[in-house]
Amino acid sequence: MDAVLIACMEKNLSSRNIFRETAIREDTKNLTLNPLLERYINRYRENLGIAVLAAYLRQNNIPTKIINSNVEHKSNKQIVDEIISDSPLLVGFSVLYQLHLYNTMEVIFELRNSGYTGHITVGGPCASFMYEFLLKTRLGIDSIIIGEGELQSLTLVNRLKNNKQWDDIGGIAYIDNGKVVYNEKKETISDLSILPFASRDTLYYLKEHGFTTSTASIYSSRGCSANCTYCTAPLSSRLEIE
Repeated sequence: MDAVLIACMEKNLSSRNIFRETAIREDTKNLTLNPLLERYINRYRENLGIAVLAAYLRQNNIPTKIINSNVEHKSNKQIVDEIISDSPLLVGFSVLYQLHLYNTMEVIFELRNSGYTGHITVGGPCASFMYEFLLKTRLGIDSIIIGEGELQSLTLVNRLKNNKQWDDIGGIAYIDNGKVVYNEKKETISDLSILPFASRDTLYYLKEHGFTTSTASIYSSRGCSANCTYCTAPLSSRLEIE
């Protein structure tokens, strides 16, 4: 196994009880609580980011595994044990928003304490905006992929496979001599049609365990032409060129 891509279970640390997130459960548990929900919720939360990344890596002959804790009911310890067993060159974590932070950081901490010495990278919208904070935690994160990550992930894995320098890859941030370094991104994907269809590991898992779904997520575009003050999309687009 060359790469393992992980979406950790969400976790809310707030003591306030006014948010939906205080009752976070795995998707399959939500549906089994009330059979009527299966008629109302006809899709599950695939992590489309790592599904597309996995498909792109596999298309380029990189053996890749997906772990989606929100669906697969895997504890942090189970994730760590599985990674140690697989011993991949690269472990990538998806941090879409703050609810993914706690368990992601705990898994990384336990991975390093368990002796994993491979490359750990983190990506996703939240990680892209918090890359300095995440790197300065000193948990053992080697790199943060800023913005879209297909080209960067493939280049990174290939560099690791061939024991070549990786810290000059555009769009990657890392720590060098105690200072955070961000390499300007020089290349992005302008035509999404060159990408393969997302890997459907999550949907296959659900089908095998008796949960049917009639929909699958897709990307129709990236970015947004609007400039709403309450949204991160305008800032996300600038991440790709700064």
